Amino acid sequence: MNKSIRKKRLIAVLAGVLAFLGMLALTLGVVGAAGLPANLAYAAALTPVQSRGLTPVLEDGVWHFDMEEDFKILQLSDLHLVNSALGVKNDRKALEALNQLVHRARPDLVILTGDLSYPFALLSGSRDNLAQAELLCTAMESLGLPYAVVLGNHDSEPGSKVSREELGSFYQSRPNCLSSTRERRSPEWGTTPSIWTARTAPSWP
Repeated sequence: MNKSIRKKRLIAVLAGVLAFLGMLALTLGVVGAAGLPANLAYAAALTPVQSRGLTPVLEDGVWHFDMEEDFKILQLSDLHLVNSALGVKNDRKALEALNQLVHRARPDLVILTGDLSYPFALLSGSRDNLAQAELLCTAMESLGLPYAVVLGNHDSEPGSKVSREELGSFYQSRPNCLSSTRERRSPEWGTTPSIWTARTAPSWP
Protein backbone atom coordinates (compact mmCIF):
# COMPACT_ATOMS: atom_id res chain seq x y z
CA MET A 1 0.00 0.00 0.00
CA ASN A 2 1.54 3.30 -1.06
CA LYS A 3 1.62 6.44 1.04
CA SER A 4 -1.11 8.14 -0.98
CA ILE A 5 -3.64 5.35 -0.29
CA ARG A 6 -2.74 5.22 3.41
CA LYS A 7 -3.16 8.98 3.67
CA LYS A 8 -6.60 8.87 2.02
CA ARG A 9 -7.74 6.09 4.35
CA LEU A 10 -6.49 7.98 7.38
CA ILE A 11 -8.36 11.10 6.27
CA ALA A 12 -11.52 9.04 5.74
CA VAL A 13 -11.24 7.51 9.23
CA LEU A 14 -10.69 10.92 10.85
CA ALA A 15 -13.65 12.36 8.94
CA GLY A 16 -15.82 9.49 10.17
CA VAL A 17 -14.72 10.03 13.77
CA LEU A 18 -15.42 13.76 13.57
CA ALA A 19 -18.85 13.12 12.03
CA PHE A 20 -19.66 10.65 14.83
CA LEU A 21 -18.58 13.12 17.52
CA GLY A 22 -20.64 15.85 15.89
CA MET A 23 -23.75 13.67 15.81
CA LEU A 24 -23.13 12.62 19.41
CA ALA A 25 -22.87 16.23 20.55
CA LEU A 26 -26.07 17.12 18.67
CA THR A 27 -27.91 14.13 20.15
CA LEU A 28 -26.78 15.00 23.66
CA GLY A 29 -27.97 18.56 23.20
CA VAL A 30 -31.42 17.45 22.02
CA VAL A 31 -31.68 14.82 24.75
CA GLY A 32 -30.64 17.32 27.41
CA ALA A 33 -33.22 19.87 26.29
CA ALA A 34 -36.03 17.30 26.24
CA GLY A 35 -35.74 16.47 29.94
CA LEU A 36 -35.87 20.03 31.24
CA PRO A 37 -39.64 20.77 31.26
CA ALA A 38 -40.69 17.50 32.93
CA ASN A 39 -38.08 17.77 35.66
CA LEU A 40 -38.79 21.42 36.43
CA ALA A 41 -42.54 20.82 36.51
CA TYR A 42 -42.11 18.09 39.12
CA ALA A 43 -39.77 20.21 41.25
CA ALA A 44 -42.12 23.19 41.08
CA ALA A 45 -45.05 21.05 42.28
CA LEU A 46 -43.46 19.90 45.55
CA THR A 47 -45.50 20.70 48.67
CA PRO A 48 -44.10 23.25 51.16
CA VAL A 49 -42.82 21.84 54.44
CA GLN A 50 -44.77 22.56 57.62
CA SER A 51 -41.81 23.93 59.55
CA ARG A 52 -41.48 26.40 62.42
CA GLY A 53 -41.03 29.13 59.83
CA LEU A 54 -37.92 30.68 61.38
CA THR A 55 -36.73 33.68 59.38
CA PRO A 56 -32.95 34.21 59.15
CA VAL A 57 -31.68 37.77 59.54
CA LEU A 58 -28.43 38.99 57.98
CA GLU A 59 -26.37 41.06 60.41
CA ASP A 60 -22.80 42.16 59.59
CA GLY A 61 -22.41 39.38 57.04
CA VAL A 62 -23.65 36.66 59.40
CA TRP A 63 -27.03 34.92 59.23
CA HIS A 64 -28.87 34.73 62.56
CA PHE A 65 -31.95 32.77 63.57
CA ASP A 66 -33.78 34.35 66.50
CA MET A 67 -34.71 31.39 68.70
CA GLU A 68 -34.14 29.82 72.09
CA GLU A 69 -35.03 26.20 71.31
CA ASP A 70 -32.93 23.50 69.64
CA PHE A 71 -32.02 24.25 66.04
CA LYS A 72 -32.43 21.39 63.55
CA ILE A 73 -30.20 21.08 60.46
CA LEU A 74 -30.67 18.49 57.71
CA GLN A 75 -27.52 17.77 55.70
CA LEU A 76 -27.75 16.11 52.27
CA SER A 77 -25.26 15.52 49.46
CA ASP A 78 -24.60 13.71 46.17
CA LEU A 79 -27.96 14.24 44.47
CA HIS A 80 -26.19 14.12 41.07
CA LEU A 81 -29.03 15.84 39.23
CA VAL A 82 -28.50 15.86 35.45
CA ASN A 83 -31.71 17.52 34.20
CA SER A 84 -31.80 15.65 30.90
CA ALA A 85 -33.91 12.95 29.28
CA LEU A 86 -31.21 10.41 30.13
CA GLY A 87 -31.66 11.17 33.81
CA VAL A 88 -35.39 11.82 34.21
CA LYS A 89 -35.90 8.61 36.19
CA ASN A 90 -32.89 9.10 38.46
CA ASP A 91 -33.62 12.81 38.91
CA ARG A 92 -37.17 11.92 39.94
CA LYS A 93 -35.86 9.45 42.52
CA ALA A 94 -33.44 12.04 43.90
CA LEU A 95 -36.14 14.70 44.12
CA GLU A 96 -38.55 12.27 45.77
CA ALA A 97 -35.90 11.32 48.32
CA LEU A 98 -35.17 15.01 48.96
CA ASN A 99 -38.87 15.72 49.37
CA GLN A 100 -39.48 12.79 51.74
CA LEU A 101 -36.44 13.47 53.92
CA VAL A 102 -37.18 17.17 54.27
CA HIS A 103 -40.85 16.58 55.10
CA ARG A 104 -39.95 13.87 57.60
CA ALA A 105 -37.22 15.87 59.35
CA ARG A 106 -38.90 19.30 59.13
CA PRO A 107 -35.55 21.06 59.67
CA ASP A 108 -34.94 24.74 60.29
CA LEU A 109 -32.12 24.76 57.73
CA VAL A 110 -31.00 22.41 54.93
CA ILE A 111 -27.28 22.15 54.10
CA LEU A 112 -26.51 20.67 50.66
CA THR A 113 -22.88 19.57 50.68
CA GLY A 114 -21.68 19.01 47.17
CA ASP A 115 -22.05 16.87 44.04
CA LEU A 116 -25.57 18.16 43.62
CA SER A 117 -25.27 18.14 39.83
CA TYR A 118 -23.41 15.98 37.31
CA PRO A 119 -22.64 17.91 34.11
CA PHE A 120 -20.52 15.15 32.48
CA ALA A 121 -22.33 15.05 29.15
CA LEU A 122 -21.15 11.65 27.91
CA LEU A 123 -22.76 9.94 30.91
CA SER A 124 -25.50 12.35 32.00
CA GLY A 125 -26.71 13.76 28.68
CA SER A 126 -26.04 17.36 29.69
CA ARG A 127 -23.13 19.63 30.53
CA ASP A 128 -25.48 22.37 31.72
CA ASN A 129 -24.70 22.62 35.43
CA LEU A 130 -26.65 25.88 35.57
CA ALA A 131 -29.87 24.14 34.49
CA GLN A 132 -29.12 21.36 36.98
CA ALA A 133 -28.74 23.96 39.73
CA GLU A 134 -31.99 25.57 38.56
CA LEU A 135 -33.75 22.23 39.07
CA LEU A 136 -32.44 21.94 42.63
CA CYS A 137 -33.25 25.55 43.52
CA THR A 138 -36.77 25.17 42.14
CA ALA A 139 -37.29 22.15 44.38
CA MET A 140 -35.90 23.91 47.45
CA GLU A 141 -37.99 27.03 46.82
CA SER A 142 -41.10 24.84 46.52
CA LEU A 143 -40.26 23.21 49.86
CA GLY A 144 -40.00 26.70 51.37
CA LEU A 145 -37.03 26.24 53.71
CA PRO A 146 -33.80 28.24 54.02
CA TYR A 147 -30.85 26.30 52.64
CA ALA A 148 -27.18 26.62 51.82
CA VAL A 149 -24.94 25.00 49.22
CA VAL A 150 -21.33 23.79 49.24
CA LEU A 151 -19.98 22.86 45.79
CA GLY A 152 -18.39 19.45 45.18
CA ASN A 153 -16.01 18.35 42.45
CA HIS A 154 -18.80 17.03 40.19
CA ASP A 155 -20.70 20.32 40.22
CA SER A 156 -18.17 21.77 37.78
CA GLU A 157 -16.89 18.91 35.64
CA PRO A 158 -14.48 19.75 32.80
CA GLY A 159 -16.58 21.16 29.98
CA SER A 160 -19.39 22.35 32.26
CA LYS A 161 -21.46 25.25 30.96
CA VAL A 162 -20.49 27.63 33.78
CA SER A 163 -17.55 27.91 36.16
CA ARG A 164 -17.63 27.30 39.91
CA GLU A 165 -17.68 31.02 40.55
CA GLU A 166 -20.64 31.56 38.19
CA LEU A 167 -22.45 28.59 39.69
CA GLY A 168 -21.85 29.87 43.20
CA SER A 169 -23.13 33.33 42.24
CA PHE A 170 -26.26 31.71 40.81
CA TYR A 171 -26.97 29.88 44.07
CA GLN A 172 -26.27 33.01 46.07
CA SER A 173 -28.85 34.95 44.05
CA ARG A 174 -31.70 32.53 44.71
CA PRO A 175 -34.48 33.06 47.28
CA ASN A 176 -33.98 31.23 50.61
CA CYS A 177 -30.35 30.38 49.78
CA LEU A 178 -27.96 31.60 52.50
CA SER A 179 -24.71 30.80 50.69
CA SER A 180 -21.80 33.24 50.63
CA THR A 181 -18.36 33.35 49.04
CA ARG A 182 -15.19 32.15 50.72
CA GLU A 183 -11.79 31.17 49.34
CA ARG A 184 -10.24 28.19 51.10
CA ARG A 185 -7.36 25.82 50.34
CA SER A 186 -8.63 22.39 49.30
CA PRO A 187 -5.81 19.81 49.37
CA GLU A 188 -7.76 17.07 47.60
CA TRP A 189 -8.24 19.31 44.54
CA GLY A 190 -4.80 20.91 44.69
CA THR A 191 -6.35 24.32 43.96
CA THR A 192 -8.14 27.11 45.77
CA PRO A 193 -11.78 26.73 44.73
CA SER A 194 -14.63 28.91 45.83
CA ILE A 195 -16.40 27.30 48.80
CA TRP A 196 -20.00 28.34 49.32
CA THR A 197 -21.19 28.04 52.90
CA ALA A 198 -23.99 29.21 55.13
CA ARG A 199 -23.02 31.40 58.06
CA THR A 200 -25.55 31.02 60.85
CA ALA A 201 -25.30 32.20 64.45
CA PRO A 202 -22.91 31.79 66.17
CA SER A 203 -21.20 31.71 62.70
CA TRP A 204 -19.41 28.92 60.91
CA PRO A 205 -15.62 28.50 61.04
